[in-house]
Amino acid sequence: MYIELFLLDNFVFDMLIIRIASAMSRKPVSHIAAIVVCAALSVYSAFAVNIPLLNALPFKILLLFAAYLPFYVKAKKLTFAPFISLFSSTLITGGFVLLVNNGLLRNAPGSVRLIIYPALILSTFPTIIRRLRAKNSEEVQAQVRIVKAKKIYEFSGIFDSGSSLCEPLSGLPVIIVYAPELMRFADIPVRYNTAGKTGIITPAFRPDAVYLNGELCDALVAPTADNPKIPAIVPWTCREIIENALKTEVAK
Repeated sequence: MYIELFLLDNFVFDMLIIRIASAMSRKPVSHIAAIVVCAALSVYSAFAVNIPLLNALPFKILLLFAAYLPFYVKAKKLTFAPFISLFSSTLITGGFVLLVNNGLLRNAPGSVRLIIYPALILSTFPTIIRRLRAKNSEEVQAQVRIVKAKKIYEFSGIFDSGSSLCEPLSGLPVIIVYAPELMRFADIPVRYNTAGKTGIITPAFRPDAVYLNGELCDALVAPTADNPKIPAIVPWTCREIIENALKTEVAK
């Protein structure tokens, strides 16, 4: 029973560390890769109990790279932010468990609450972090990641409360980005109005996936070649979609 509890303990908290790091860095992770990595790290921790060498600093650095794999599998490229977030997340998680268990940071047979109580509270941290970040001075800013034809395109933009652009048949919101290279995919006509003109038609397309601040959002993309300085314009409804998805995640 003790070894099963030990493995469960490490698996749960490794998964929480990765989820919190994802929320802090606003970078999505591959859930399948995260499960595989956390399972492997749990087994590694079991061996490290009786092999002190495995707790040496070089091995801990290798573990950090292992925890980064779910980020790399999802993004298909190396970025620095998740490394910092993983380190910070590890400190937050370890310190919180130490606090909750009155300084007894150890696994003890039968002491399931050493896992359950901190885990239940820590599981809310990713959502809390995302909400706090959404309420800071950058609350209207949006990081847009578009996946199309096995390629990833990233843009900086804003959630525009004045934009309600959507495709009428599907009802999906439409994100405008400066991306001439994506115009070859645009084959869905979308009509919109501006203060000076009415009945403007812009072509859009449905990407393989759209991530807004690290959260998956079902939306169309309308690429433009008119203004290289234009930020990505994300309809405010996209933000509401993300918030509703987060609420659903918490409810589950």
